[in-house]
Amino acid sequence: MVSVASLVPIRDYPEETKIIAGRKEKVGSLKADDVKQFVVQLEHLVHPQQSPVIHDIIARNAPLILDVIRIVNLETKQGFKGMAARAGELEINWVRPGTFGKTTWLTSYTSTGSNTWFSETRLLEYEALIILGWIDPIEVPKIDAIYITKDGDPLPAQTMPWMAKNNFGTYQTPIVEQKLPLVVLPEHKFKIDVNVFATGDDKLEPIGFHIRRAEDFMSATAPALGTA
Repeated sequence: MVSVASLVPIRDYPEETKIIAGRKEKVGSLKADDVKQFVVQLEHLVHPQQSPVIHDIIARNAPLILDVIRIVNLETKQGFKGMAARAGELEINWVRPGTFGKTTWLTSYTSTGSNTWFSETRLLEYEALIILGWIDPIEVPKIDAIYITKDGDPLPAQTMPWMAKNNFGTYQTPIVEQKLPLVVLPEHKFKIDVNVFATGDDKLEPIGFHIRRAEDFMSATAPALGTA
């Protein structure tokens, strides 16, 4: 099984230009000690035996996640310290309902067709978002497509073939990987709409990470995107 450590060499990374989400982006430098913190934290976020599918998705995208951290660090210049981060140092957390201004992943849909899942929001100067996939831990998912708009530009629809079930912890939960990871960089806007094919309860949940300064994470219990 692929691991984060096998794909992310622990070394000093220079400031450079790379292709991120189909665009040339300037990525900042990062010290080897910071990269080591990143590798250790990402490996601890999900155990390969507990959630092999989720672990594989995250590990394969670890270099991209590190690049996104380096982009945010261009502005903060405080490095990445993970769980030891304080003040302006960068930290990474799983996305939670509060990340999207929700109190729970549970949504009860009363109409089919297009529904807003997350209203358009502009990220702060010192934060970024990356979504690698989706799960829906409910007996019968009600969403069969996701529509993402970035900076006013609609992206190709992400279909949700929930029929294929993969092991997620102790539950049999449908897992769908994004065709292309959704990367939202500092000061960019995005929104998420979904196509609901049947009314009722749904628990659509992204597999992704919120990157921001430690002081911004600590300023609220569950700080939403675009707020500090």
